[in-house]
Amino acid sequence: MYLLFMTGKNFSKNGGFGARVRELRKRKGITQVELAKALGVTQRGISYYENEADNPSMEIIEKIARALAVSKRLLVEYDEQPLPDELKPIRSLQQKMRVVPMLPPEDQRYLVRTIDMLAQKHGVKE
Repeated sequence: MYLLFMTGKNFSKNGGFGARVRELRKRKGITQVELAKALGVTQRGISYYENEADNPSMEIIEKIARALAVSKRLLVEYDEQPLPDELKPIRSLQQKMRVVPMLPPEDQRYLVRTIDMLAQKHGVKE
């Protein structure tokens, strides 16, 4: 791991832990507020983890990994493991999905069948 020591913080060539968290959060289409709720902290806490924290506790690393649905290893080995190229979610789609529970059951089943059909077409599994 390549580290530079400046002002008491560790910065890797790839930006470090906080940059990795920020990039993963954005790729997942999650806001700082949404991640904060998932972790049971404030938005300011997430900002701290993304911008200031160089050595978060294992508990925090585990919570962030769980909330972002990634391995702890992917979070902490930012020099050795580049982020995989993956499709970014469409934020507007995620927002639209919030209305699904408010739709009638028949329409919800229609959406499930449509998603299943598209997933099968593209070879995507849950």
